[in-house]
Amino acid sequence: MKDVSIKTKLLFLVILSIFIVSATLITSSIIFINHISELNIVKHEKESYKTKELELKDHVQSVINAINGISNNPTFASLDEKQNIAKDVVKNMTYGKDGYFWINDSNHVVVMHAVKPEINGKNMYESKDPNGVMIYQEIVKVANANVDGGLVKYGWSKPVRLMVFNQSFLM
Repeated sequence: MKDVSIKTKLLFLVILSIFIVSATLITSSIIFINHISELNIVKHEKESYKTKELELKDHVQSVINAINGISNNPTFASLDEKQNIAKDVVKNMTYGKDGYFWINDSNHVVVMHAVKPEINGKNMYESKDPNGVMIYQEIVKVANANVDGGLVKYGWSKPVRLMVFNQSFLM
């Protein structure tokens, strides 16, 4: 390094400084872009969940309206008849590509399940998703916590994250 001129040494220092500043700027930019991307993903996810929640709430309200119509209809002879008709109506209601409804009571017993009739009458208190969410416990808790119902997110047998909007209803 003794044989190198001062001009070369200064040039080397300038180039090294430019390289260090450039590397720092690039690294900072990458970190900042990643941070902004993560924030955008979180924001988009929240907005998507909110949109889905509103859609599900509207669908559930349609079911509640149908049940109210049955419940308030004086032509049905008994509460049993009203409940049976309501179960049949709800069983045949769908939304979207593969959306369906079910009815469970506040004791975690499935009253009517449109897709899995084999669980009708079963207590699902211990039912949990692959992530450990106690599905029916959460559904009942959320339905009882707010008169307008609420959203429960859980995993299902498909590799999908599901959401249910539920609402408490007395006939």
